[in-house]
Amino acid sequence: MRDISLDGNIIVDKASFYKEIESKLAARHDILVDEKIDSLIDVLSEITKEQEPVHITWENYSNSKENMSESFLGVVVEIFGMFERKELSLDFN
Repeated sequence: MRDISLDGNIIVDKASFYKEIESKLAARHDILVDEKIDSLIDVLSEITKEQEPVHITWENYSNSKENMSESFLGVVVEIFGMFERKELSLDFN
């Protein structure tokens, strides 16, 4: 299993969220990430195609939650949930 950690101390707004997604998730798949929710969907779609299961931990999630727009973060969490299955698991710590 491949473990990936997203850092909630870095993810404090929409721009920093996409930057973290690009550096931690998208680079391996050569996906260009822009600040659109479709980029997250594209990255998660590719991850679920991998042979090896992936576990994503959003460390310090409470910091992200405190600093980010509630509506944007709600959409992000919902999208992660759409892809969560045996190939992809997610924890909010």
